[in-house]
Amino acid sequence: MAVAARLAKLGHSVTVVERDTRLGGAVRTVTHRAPGIGEFRWNAGPDATTLPAAVRDLFRKSGRPLERVLELTAIDSPRRHVFADGVTVDLPIMSRAGQARALDATLGRAAADAWQRMVDDLSEPWELLRTKVFEVPFKGVHTLGLRGIFRLAAARSLASYARDRLPMPALRQLLCYPVVATGSDPAAVPWWLAVQTYVERTFGVWTVTGPAGFARLAEALGDRLGKRHVEVRLNADVTQILADSGQVSGVELADGERLPADIVVAGIDVRSVVRLLQHPPRSLRRAAHRLREPRPRRTIHLGVSEPLPDLPYETIFHPTPHDSGTLVLRAPDHPDLAPDGYRAVTLLALDGIDMAEDPVRTLATRGIDLSGQIVVRQEDWSAAYGPHWPRRGFGFPPNATPLRGLYLVGGTSHPGPGIPWTLLGAASVAALIGRAD
Repeated sequence: MAVAARLAKLGHSVTVVERDTRLGGAVRTVTHRAPGIGEFRWNAGPDATTLPAAVRDLFRKSGRPLERVLELTAIDSPRRHVFADGVTVDLPIMSRAGQARALDATLGRAAADAWQRMVDDLSEPWELLRTKVFEVPFKGVHTLGLRGIFRLAAARSLASYARDRLPMPALRQLLCYPVVATGSDPAAVPWWLAVQTYVERTFGVWTVTGPAGFARLAEALGDRLGKRHVEVRLNADVTQILADSGQVSGVELADGERLPADIVVAGIDVRSVVRLLQHPPRSLRRAAHRLREPRPRRTIHLGVSEPLPDLPYETIFHPTPHDSGTLVLRAPDHPDLAPDGYRAVTLLALDGIDMAEDPVRTLATRGIDLSGQIVVRQEDWSAAYGPHWPRRGFGFPPNATPLRGLYLVGGTSHPGPGIPWTLLGAASVAALIGRAD
């Protein structure tokens, strides 16, 4: 959708082909009407993003500025971390001084100092990544220069980086949480993903309030496609990407219809791209082979009656000796998401949680018993959105492929999974294609 909006503004005639009945993919809202109570709404996929500039740039480069269409709101409540020993840290998201105070008061001055040094030191890797990898069409590690290769391409994992830089297990869990939340293993992803802590502290985490929740972002982008005269084909399943003599020529749909095109942008898993090509390039086959599935997770949407404990937007219960997994409770406090006197909360079981155990019961053992207040319960067994990050280097295939006219965007291509990275990838694709002739 982001690529389509940008290319349409650049003068291209664009068609979006979507196999689902709606646009937006994982960015969606789940609703449930409870008899005699009213309607509950939950964010079913991503519920927030960092790097708000990536969202603003998309709307500015495709038409009216974001502020005239949609309001992004910074999450100002601290992220609560509850550790195995019962220690609780309310860690501010966008405050260097606030993080230092919170860690000093709970884990001690040495822990606070170690955390601050580590996050501060990530500013240089972030600048390298931002200017050489994320904000430009990436053409390989050789573009980093010798210093950049030495700094970023070291073959060590995030887990080993955490052990080297942070003296306490609790601090390592703080560092690794953004990766765990996406379904990846910190021992099997590159160390430079640590920059996510720097990015969050510097730019914050932002969401969308209102009845549609974060899905309003997808709705606003769909509206933008309409204003840019992009043709949208829903319930249209692509069964083949057509190519001739090393150049794409369009796509074929499940009903046999062929849509001719000079350029095809595939916003799907690169493994599916390989399956849709009659003669996929070897580099794409290798890239598809390297991808690994994220760990499964269990999502439970709950409608609960008040009163609730004083909960921030997000509470993370880190693993204990009795439970090897991570439990996340998201409790946005917005009146449009639930009837008066109720809250719409989401419980995520991640990272090896015993799937046979009821997460609501596990939550009760960690100090929050909601069992007597639940009026609605909906479950979703699925993988975390986005693939497992690759172990070495930058792993995901570039946006431009060896097949002329075929480009990749989304969670399995440069620069990787997640809302801000997908939007940066879309900007790279638009830059590679350029204005219409």
